[in-house]
Amino acid sequence: MPSENYRYYRVDGAGHSHDPAWIEARSDKDAISQVEAMDPDVTWELWHGTRLVGKLWPRALSDSSCQRNDVQLNDDMDLIT
Repeated sequence: MPSENYRYYRVDGAGHSHDPAWIEARSDKDAISQVEAMDPDVTWELWHGTRLVGKLWPRALSDSSCQRNDVQLNDDMDLIT
């Protein structure tokens, strides 16, 4: 499967996107894993073209009983654990 280009944005407390960066990934799940590994302590949005793939909140804001970050995905995708 060829790699696709994804955009990653940091999201500030007011919900504004900043610091866009590009990554290459083979799937949405792969792209989410890459972004989680790069920056687990910020809120971010991940886009594939004009489609919002998902939004992730920092571990510090996640429920302490969870073993993962809270991820909200579009298109009725399952949560990535």
